[in-house]
Amino acid sequence: MLSRENAVILGFGALALGLAIFGSELPWWNQTLFLLVVIVVGILAPLAVNDYLDKRDRT
Repeated sequence: MLSRENAVILGFGALALGLAIFGSELPWWNQTLFLLVVIVVGILAPLAVNDYLDKRDRT
C-alpha cells in the first residue's frame, strides 16, 4: 500500500523529472537552473508539503 508521504515524494519527483526534461529543450536552460529545479521541486517541496500535512493531521 502506498502511503501519503511516499505518494507526495513520488509525485514531486516525477514533476521535477518532467520539468528537467522539458527545460533541457530550452536554449536558456543551464546546469545551475537544472540543479535548482531538481533540488527545490524534487527535494525541498515534498519535505515542506509532508511536514504541513503531518502538522495538519495532528490537530
